[in-house]
Amino acid sequence: MSAERSPRAASSDTASARVGQRADSTVHLVETSKGRKLEDAGRERRAVTALAIGNIGKRRDAATGGHGGDGHATGGCCDARQKPRSHDTSRIAWAKLPLRVIHVIRNPFDNIATLKRHDRVPLASAVQRYFALVATVAATRGQLVPGELLELRHEDFIARPTDHLRGLCDFLGVEPTDDYVADSAAIVSRSPHQSRRAIEWPPGIRVEVERRIAEVPFLAGYSFEA
Repeated sequence: MSAERSPRAASSDTASARVGQRADSTVHLVETSKGRKLEDAGRERRAVTALAIGNIGKRRDAATGGHGGDGHATGGCCDARQKPRSHDTSRIAWAKLPLRVIHVIRNPFDNIATLKRHDRVPLASAVQRYFALVATVAATRGQLVPGELLELRHEDFIARPTDHLRGLCDFLGVEPTDDYVADSAAIVSRSPHQSRRAIEWPPGIRVEVERRIAEVPFLAGYSFEA
């Protein structure tokens, strides 16, 4: 047996439905407005890009970036019509955005020792992986124009964190507060962690690393002892 709804109840339901529709419309307008504002802000603000090199070494294909021996992807990831994958440095040209790239350089022996420990690979494999990453960095540097790249040595930053923090902020086009600089500088290590001294270095591998360091301009001056 069905119960008949009173005219008053039906009227109440209709009013509630209208309120609901208005609320939905209002939410939609608010969200649309927010989206437009964010989109406009995105067009205006400067794009900031930092290349994080260290963790890329965890990939098995880091040495080739998933590419064939000729340096080109076997799966077509370098096709100019497609969005490049994350390991493909051609994304810099594809993005067509103003770039600010910060390249932090550390003693190669420390980087290699860290790769060996984190990836649990033989030392010789860590050496090859590291210099494959160096080649990627060198290729990336070649795609940048003056003003897009800031290179900073890890050891220099630790020695003078306050000066370099201000320099980094200036490079990014932001004005740091004194509190920000002081607080950030206060948590910087007092000295570089020398990971290289925690592992054994066969003489042959150590000589090879020294030789390959000498071939890379942005690694000039680094050695096992310095």
